Amino acid sequence: MDAIYKKQLDLEYSYNFHMFNSILHILSETFNSLIIRSSMQGVFNYVSPNSFYILGYEWEEMIGKKITYFLHEKDKQRVLEMFNRDSHFLEKEKSLTMRLKKRDGLFVWSELDIHILRDVRQNPKEILFLIKEKPIGDEDNLLENDKMALIGQLAAGIAHEIRNPLTSIKGFIQLMKSEPTKNDQYLEIIDQEIDRISSITNELMIFAKPNHLKFELHDLKVILRSCITLLEGVAYQKQIRITLDSCEEPVWVFCDKQKIKQVIINLIKNALESMEDPGIITITIRKCEGQSVLSITDEGCGIPNELVEKLGQPFFTTKSNGNGLGLMMCYKIMEEHEGRIEVQSELGVGTTFYVFLPLED
Repeated sequence: MDAIYKKQLDLEYSYNFHMFNSILHILSETFNSLIIRSSMQGVFNYVSPNSFYILGYEWEEMIGKKITYFLHEKDKQRVLEMFNRDSHFLEKEKSLTMRLKKRDGLFVWSELDIHILRDVRQNPKEILFLIKEKPIGDEDNLLENDKMALIGQLAAGIAHEIRNPLTSIKGFIQLMKSEPTKNDQYLEIIDQEIDRISSITNELMIFAKPNHLKFELHDLKVILRSCITLLEGVAYQKQIRITLDSCEEPVWVFCDKQKIKQVIINLIKNALESMEDPGIITITIRKCEGQSVLSITDEGCGIPNELVEKLGQPFFTTKSNGNGLGLMMCYKIMEEHEGRIEVQSELGVGTTFYVFLPLED
């Protein structure tokens, strides 16, 4: 009897979903959303025909593929990490913002509403994806203009930074010709200037090369403590004490550990270099509205308000021997992590850098 009942349920299920596909087709055209049905393993068995206009694929090409095939590597790792933490992750309805790969290889930010289709016994049978491209506003056009302006700014900065040591090298070569007895002294200076050029070009190559980030789940408190340990020796030599005030529970973030360490170390080093006298660097870490908030406060001379806005720009620095590329890299890393850096400063009092990263609950 159970076998007959199960067969009847399967027939009804098949018939209902045939009708359901027709409804999905109509809905996809009405609401301009890509609609996909998949097995509980994520394999597509229905794709609405408007897939070509959203992702550039014919619907037939997408049948049999998994959702992970179309995800950006970073987003794919996020999903896998969520699944590893919760084996029932795919059985829960949710809304996610992720990057989907189009046929031309480009990625488009998309909103994914995920619903679970259940049978009459409330067993999960299939997954329903409702996908809509995130709207692109004027701010994106402004961003492109900003990128073009940044390229010009970089070019001018590179020319300036490299021209100075080249001028020195040329001058000392002339002196070597006129004063051969001092060649060793001049060669040492030339060697230092060449190292300076090499250092600048190496830092710039970091921006030129695509970053292959390794996103994993980490406790930000553990990363932070390792960074403080690395710099405690330098702080001790300058008679500066680093204090840490953190919440008791772990602060889980999905990040590239080495890149986030690079950001934290850079900011603590900047704080140390800003303080000419003994004092305290105060570091706090908190959770706030779905984000981790890390703050690093120094007792340095502070930065004028009109210069705070320029922090993170290429070749802008408040240090006499800096080039601004380190802080620019910090801003770039935070952008790649969907985080941000904010700065507050008061002349004669000090500066606080705030690092925001999305929390992973």
